[in-house]
Amino acid sequence: MNEEFVHFFKALSHLSRLKLLELLAENEELSVGELTDAMPREGSTVSRHLNQLNLHGLVNVRQDGQNRFYSLDKDSIQDILTDFSEELLLSN
Repeated sequence: MNEEFVHFFKALSHLSRLKLLELLAENEELSVGELTDAMPREGSTVSRHLNQLNLHGLVNVRQDGQNRFYSLDKDSIQDILTDFSEELLLSN
């Protein structure tokens, strides 16, 4: 099994990260401040979760001055899920 899959699913294994992905799925793009306001966590915790999602290819980050904006990386998520499905089906 590909290690990329392990990291992908591990990134999805935390409820706060799933909530952040849900917020991004409902909105085209949100700033760190907007995401922090929508979460019952401190800003540093939200930032740490966003960094994990970015590291594993689930979100895109755009810097505008001192503001960071996040969006869902739909293509990357689709590619990983497609690859996972193909590998899983081929292993049987």
